[in-house]
Amino acid sequence: MKIRMMLAAAIVLGISATSLYGQEPLGYLEKNNAVALKFGAAFFPDNDFMSYYRMPRGDYYDYVGEFSYERRFLDRFGIEVAFGYTHAEETYTSETVLGYLGGSPVARTSQDFQIRRFYISPSVKVYMPVRPDALFYLGAGPDYCLAGLEMKATIDGTSFDVSDDKSAYGVHVLAGFEYYFYKFPGKEGLIDTPVSFIAECRYAWITVDNADEELSAAYGREKGTALPLHDLAVGGHTVMVGFRWHF
Repeated sequence: MKIRMMLAAAIVLGISATSLYGQEPLGYLEKNNAVALKFGAAFFPDNDFMSYYRMPRGDYYDYVGEFSYERRFLDRFGIEVAFGYTHAEETYTSETVLGYLGGSPVARTSQDFQIRRFYISPSVKVYMPVRPDALFYLGAGPDYCLAGLEMKATIDGTSFDVSDDKSAYGVHVLAGFEYYFYKFPGKEGLIDTPVSFIAECRYAWITVDNADEELSAAYGREKGTALPLHDLAVGGHTVMVGFRWHF
């Protein structure tokens, strides 16, 4: 009796598995290594630097290009290391009072600010399959950012042209969706590297301390009193789409 029940249960499970996965082999899920290319946009959060220099947050978003390597472990866990680059620039030509030094206004008549960022972001990831060829994932990890800052500004009638490279560290969280749309390239005589589409959103907390240090020092040499220093948040939201090749 017990044997019959076990056989019946096995048949039911077999029928269920067949209806769920079909007859399609799932070898593409056994590829534990992957590389990805992602593209998107990054949006800066509010910060002291932009507030002081009258730079509306909506003016500053930058395009992102990212390359990453991923290694999966135990089906549900993995590690991804991402290398990314962004660039943003904005010009202002209207006269604006930035603040006051010794009771006198500090007036800016023009300003061009550029920021270039190179970052490295390793993440520990957890995968949550919703079907054999699709999954959601969550991740978190530390960040390293090298920020190249350039400021050309006319303040109180004096023109300044300064640049600085600053390192910053932070952390991030991310969430994404992945869908395998090209599962068996090997059957077509191509290299057997299945391809998936990915959509990802990340939020990072990264701050460049004293981002206007060079400008403040240059102003102080000219005017005798340095400008106050401000921190620049270079994290914020990043939204990307791309493709991942599995091998």
